[in-house]
Amino acid sequence: MNFTPEQHDAIFLDGNLIVMAGAGSGKTRVLVERYLRLLVERGRAAPEGMLPSGWASSILAITFTDKAAREMRDRVRTTVEQRARAAPPTERPFWEELRAAVEAARIGTIHGFCATLLRHQPAETGLDPHFTVLDEADSAVLLAESVDSALSEAISTPTTVFEEFSPHELQTILLTLVKGGSNVRAALEGLPDSPDALLNNWRERLETLRTAVVEEMCSHPSWRQALATLHQLVAEAPPDDHIGNQVWQLAAAFPLSQPPGTLPFSRLDRINLQGGSKSAWPGGADDLKAAREALRTLRETYRSHQSLLDATPGSALEQRAAQVTLDLARLYRMVQEHYTRRKAIREALDFDDLVRRTRELLETCPSVRFRWQAELSAVLVDEFQDTDDEQRAIIYALTGLACPPQPPPDRPATSRPSATLRCWRWQTVYLPLPWGRCERFSPGRNGPAGPAGAGSAHEHLLPLPRTAPRMG
Repeated sequence: MNFTPEQHDAIFLDGNLIVMAGAGSGKTRVLVERYLRLLVERGRAAPEGMLPSGWASSILAITFTDKAAREMRDRVRTTVEQRARAAPPTERPFWEELRAAVEAARIGTIHGFCATLLRHQPAETGLDPHFTVLDEADSAVLLAESVDSALSEAISTPTTVFEEFSPHELQTILLTLVKGGSNVRAALEGLPDSPDALLNNWRERLETLRTAVVEEMCSHPSWRQALATLHQLVAEAPPDDHIGNQVWQLAAAFPLSQPPGTLPFSRLDRINLQGGSKSAWPGGADDLKAAREALRTLRETYRSHQSLLDATPGSALEQRAAQVTLDLARLYRMVQEHYTRRKAIREALDFDDLVRRTRELLETCPSVRFRWQAELSAVLVDEFQDTDDEQRAIIYALTGLACPPQPPPDRPATSRPSATLRCWRWQTVYLPLPWGRCERFSPGRNGPAGPAGAGSAHEHLLPLPRTAPRMG
C-alpha cells in the first residue's frame, strides 16, 4: 500500500486530530484505512471469546449522510475481503472474524447514533425505546400543519407582523425558522420581552461591532501609511492649495496619537481630489501625487465601511423591525408548541429532537456520559466542518474533550479516546473548540480546485492542543 507521508500520518498517528484535504486527495481511502487500522488493533487486543461485534462497537464513525455511511461500510467490507483472500492460511480466521465485525460496526449519521443512544437510556430520558424517528418528509408534513394551526390561532389577535407580511409569506418565514434548528432556537429564545429592550441590544451589538471595525480599519497598514504620509506632508502643504488645505485640515482632525473611536470619520467622505497645483508644492508633482494618494486611501477605506460607521438605530423603522422580530418569535414558539403536541401523539422524534435530547442527556447525566466514553475507544467524524454547535457538543462529550480536569502539560490527551475530527477542504476553517475559543486552521496550500499552478492536494493534520481535557 502506497501512501503519501500526509496520508500515512492521517492513518497511523494516534490522538486527537483534525485533517483537512481537497477533493481528489484520497480522503475516503484514508478514512477507510484509519478505521480499518483501529478495528484490526482492537481485534488483535480483544480478550479471548469476545465476539467480533464487541471489537467494532467501540469505534464510532459518523458520516454526514446515510449514503456516505453505506459507501464507507461497503469500502471497509471490500477491503477486509481482499485482505482475507490475500492473507496466509493462519491469518484467514482472524480476517473472517473481522468481516463479521464490519456488519456490526457503528458507521452512520449523527442522527442514527443519537437514536441508538436514546433507546439505550429509557430510564434517564423517559422515552419509550420504541419511539418513531420522523424522516424529513413526515417532519415536513407535521411542520406545515403546525404552522397553519399557529397562524389560525394568532390571527384572531393580529399584531404588527400581520401588517408586514401576508399569510403565505409568514408560512414561508416560519417554516424556514423552524428548520433552522438549534442555532435559530437559541437566538429566538434569547430575545428580550420588549421592542425597546431589543433595540437596546441591537445598539449595543452595533457599537461593539463598530468598535471592532474601527480598530481593524485604523490598524491596517494601508490606513496607517496614508495617515503617516499626511502628517509628513503637512509641513510642506500649501494652505491655499485645494489639496494642501485638505491635508492641513485632516492632519489636524486625525492626530496619530488619538484613539480611533474618537476620530471624525464622516469628514473623510467630503474629500475632493480635484484641483491642486504642483507649482504650489515645494516638492512639486511628487508631493501633490503623494497627498492625493493618501487622501484617496483614507476616503475609500472609510467609504467601504460607511454603512456600518454611520448607522444610527432608533428610527421608527428600527422600532417597527424590533416589534416584528418579537412577533415572529412568538409565532415561532406557537408553531413549536403545536409541532411538539403532534409529535407526542405519534410518539415520534425528529432529527433536531434526537440531537438536542442526546446533548442534554450527556451534559446533565454524568453516569450516561461516562458509560459511553468508556464504551467508545475511537470516534471518527467526516465533514466535521459542517457540524453545528449541538452536534459538536455531543462529539466533545463522547470523547471527553469537554470534561475537566485537564491533564498535566507533559501528558497530552491523545490515547483514549482517539477522537479524529476531520475537515476535508483546502480553505481556512473556523472550528469552535471546547476550550472557550475559536481556533483558526489554514492548511497553507491549495487543493486541485485552487488557482492555476497550485500544488497537488494532500491531507493536512492538525493535532488538537496538548492541554485538551482528557476523559473524566
